[in-house]
Amino acid sequence: MPAATVHHSQRICEVWACNVDEEMKKIRQVIRKYNYVAMDTEFLKKLKIELPYMIQQSYC
Repeated sequence: MPAATVHHSQRICEVWACNVDEEMKKIRQVIRKYNYVAMDTEFLKKLKIELPYMIQQSYC
C-alpha cells in the first residue's frame, strides 16, 4: 500500500447536486489505491433556516 503523500493531483473540490455523481465516481477510483479518503461536508439547509431568524433578531 502506498504511503500517504501530497500529490500534485490532490485537490479540494466543491460538490453540488449537479456534479455529485462525477465526483463520487472519482472517489471510487481513488479508493482502489488508498485505504482512506478525506471528506468534509457542509449542510447549507441549516444556514438557510437560521440566517433569516438571526437577521430578524438583529433588527428588533
